[in-house]
Amino acid sequence: MTEPKARRQVPENPLISAIVPVRNGGPMLAEALQSIVLQTESDSGISGKAVEIIVVDDGSTDGSAELAERFTDVRVHRQAPSGLAAARNAGIELARGEFIAFLDADDVWLRAKLRKQLDMLHADPAADLCFTLVQHVRSASSVPLAETVPDESPRLGRLMQCLVARRRAFAVVGPFDGSTRTRGDQDWLLRAADAGLKEVVVPEVLTLRRIHGENHSLDVDSHVADDLLTIVKRTLDRRRDGGVRPTGQTWRPSDSEADS
Repeated sequence: MTEPKARRQVPENPLISAIVPVRNGGPMLAEALQSIVLQTESDSGISGKAVEIIVVDDGSTDGSAELAERFTDVRVHRQAPSGLAAARNAGIELARGEFIAFLDADDVWLRAKLRKQLDMLHADPAADLCFTLVQHVRSASSVPLAETVPDESPRLGRLMQCLVARRRAFAVVGPFDGSTRTRGDQDWLLRAADAGLKEVVVPEVLTLRRIHGENHSLDVDSHVADDLLTIVKRTLDRRRDGGVRPTGQTWRPSDSEADS
């Protein structure tokens, strides 16, 4: 397991907030966090003071929160088990950065991911969302990343762990909807598309997504089909009504006006 690397303290005025939701992240969490820490190494192009790391522990019972607290530059927020959407929303509320990124506890970012995405967003002030390509790797939950095997060719990663977004995007689109068990990412991205948010892509593999027996997003039980139908119906109803969010849903993350 990757050992925490003690460095700086939590930055006071970060440029970007990296949010890691976790429930029983096990031995992979440290490796995920270390991949964020490495984004601010001397050759990365991003100052350590520019990135804050927020771990939202969603009721873990395996010591995930305690592991995260061993990193001196990580803020840990604990909550009762509430689901992935609620964990991400809690992280956004805590975030202070102008830009927001997400990393699942079992995935990793490659070096310079954040810098390359920030460079692209700075080059196009009209862009709200920046994605990277993603490489899936086959891995058991206890296997170090160096021993994993590529699962398929790289592809466009319209996944939360591949995203860097301007804070203003969440003020426009609203929070993640936790009313379905699966496919919350797709629901948020469809709402972002309906809101007219502009996307750009760094055409490089900068995110590695582990495929293993414990991926929550790979559940294939009866909830998946029901959730997809719910999201499709909700999207069609929203487009027919000319709206962005589900009826009655409003949200403004703290200090979101800072990126107006």
